[in-house]
Formats: sequence, structure tokens, C-alpha cells
Amino acid sequence: MKKYKFIRFASLLICTAALPAQSGIVTVPSIYAKDTGRGFSNYIFTKRYPVHSQWIYDMKAFAPGTSGAFKSLALRRSGALSNLCPQATADVDITLAVGTKTGRTASTDFSKNRGQLSVHVFPTAKVNLPKAVYKAGVVPGWSVVIPFKKPFPFSTRMPKASSLVVDIRISNYTGKRTWYVDMARGRFGKIETVLGRFPGNRCRFSNRSASGAFGLFYSPVIPGRAFSFKQMGVPANIKGLVLLSPAGPGSKFGNATLPFSLSFLGAGTCMLGVRPDVSVPTKGGGTWPFIKIPKDQALIGGSVYTQALYFDAKANAAGLVTSPVIKWTVQEGSPVPGTSIFEIKGKVWKRHYIPIIGLGR
Repeated sequence: MKKYKFIRFASLLICTAALPAQSGIVTVPSIYAKDTGRGFSNYIFTKRYPVHSQWIYDMKAFAPGTSGAFKSLALRRSGALSNLCPQATADVDITLAVGTKTGRTASTDFSKNRGQLSVHVFPTAKVNLPKAVYKAGVVPGWSVVIPFKKPFPFSTRMPKASSLVVDIRISNYTGKRTWYVDMARGRFGKIETVLGRFPGNRCRFSNRSASGAFGLFYSPVIPGRAFSFKQMGVPANIKGLVLLSPAGPGSKFGNATLPFSLSFLGAGTCMLGVRPDVSVPTKGGGTWPFIKIPKDQALIGGSVYTQALYFDAKANAAGLVTSPVIKWTVQEGSPVPGTSIFEIKGKVWKRHYIPIIGLGR
């Protein structure tokens, strides 16, 4: 399959905006102090069953030299999906421990992951979970703060310490829907749909399918690899162009602000949301070309916006349909620094993601 080179010039890169850290809170993993996670879990706050889990954070998940007496644990809603997190309560029990195992070597036998230092910081009590609304492009705040009954002394320099273990039991959750906690996964590229719907769903192909953010993402978005997208609902014989630019929604294109409606052309409610700086041809049926990223670490943190313009003569008077706008951010390709272990109804398993937590000092 032919690959198109990632366009390397300064204007094609957008550095991630730095957001101020919240005072008194140590974010773990530390790299998510200014960024939202790209995952969520159905196995933490759920009405279906009580959950016993361990969240294991490797020492490299902490900023170098982190130390102090932790006095609270904070959680925030997922930034990876737009579902409403409902107001609810749950019974929570927390023990913190310094572990001798890493996320990679952790056992599904919970007792083997705790080291000698183990403190029952929060005996079983009811915790309030407020309603938390998704806000696109915004790092979620610490919605849930659980104050400890006992402090937990910690330092990344502790001898023979390989991890921090959060042993947590949750039961009697009252929400009608899941309260999705923000989760950290491996950093293999950040993909965001920043314009996924068009007014009235009247941006449609000739087969009457509405153009929307449904499709398959091909990644990772890391130096030396390539990414692509296949949009669902596009007629098999329809081709077009994929636009690439550092300028997406909110940017200027001439005197106009992106996105803007193409209704003046007769294209229904389709919108242009990417400045047409660079374009590459699509394949039929909504399959985009693979965009090759040079193997250059200097590209980490850079972003590019993409949007396809499909030429569908029978779709509308303009014969033009636009795709969603997708923002791709290059990451370093590192695995998640830890793991989660869940026990539900007697079954135990590991997952390669961990909740993003805040530890108060």
C-alpha cells in the first residue's frame, strides 16, 4: 500500500497547550497533569456488581523525586467519551501499599503485590460522586476527592520499591449508569474527533448515509509509523481528497473562521473545518491513504488536522460531501506505566490501563 509522507514543516505542528496543575495534587501518571486520558473502564463504578481491584503504578509514573505524606485520593471523569457521569454514591474501601512488583510483573494474586508498607487509609465509607459532564478538549477536573483517615508516607526513592499499589473495593453503587473514570493507556498517539456531526444530519452521501464520526482508525501515531482512517457509510465508488493542516476548528481561513457551512455551494449542511494546506487522494469507499510520520523524536507533541472532501455528484447540488475533522497528535510510543487488576464474581484479570489519580499532600 502506497504511503504518503507526513508533511514536515513547522506550521504543520501544534504543540499541546500547557494547562496549570491543581495545587496540592500529585497527578499519577504525572504526564497526565496537562492532558486527558484516552481510556475508560466499565469495572470501577458500576451498578452490576461489587468490584475489588488493584491499581499498580510503576515508579516511573511519578515525577522524579516525588515524596510526602499522601492525605487524599482524587478521581476525574473520562475524557475519552462524551457519556454523562451521573450523580451517585458508592461504598469505598482503600488500602495503599508500596509494591515490589511492577505493572508488567504484577500477580493476579492481590496479596503478592503488596510490599511491607501497607496502610488502610480509608476504611469502608460512603463516597459521593457528582454529576460530571464531558467537555471537549478540556482536561477534566478532580470531581471526586476522598480524604484519608490515615496519611500514607511515600517516596520514589524508597529502597526496593517498584510501585505504588492502590487496593480498592467498591460496592453499593447507586448510579443508573456507569461513572467513567479517566484512564491512562499506552501513549501511541492521541486521536480526537473535533467535528463529528453536521447540523440536522443533512450532510449526506448519495446512498443517503449521513457523514459522521463512524469508522476505523489505523494507528499508532508515533514517529516512524503511519496512520489512516476508514469512514463508514461512504459509497464504494466515491473518491476525494484528504486535507492536512495545522489549522482546524477555531482557526482562520481567509476572512472566515473554521468550520463554516458549505450550504452556499449547495452542499447541504456539510462544513469545511480544515484549511486546505496539503491534500492527498483517497481510495474508494471512504478509505484514506496512510500518512507516514518520519522517525524523528522532535515531532512528538505535534498535531495535524485532517478532513476529507468526497466527490459525490448525486449527493447534492455541489456534488461535495465532507468528512468529520480528526486531530492526530504524535506521541512517544511508550506503554502505560502500570496495570489494573480486577476481581469480579470470583474472576480475576489484568488490564493494560490504569486510572489517572490525584494524590493530595
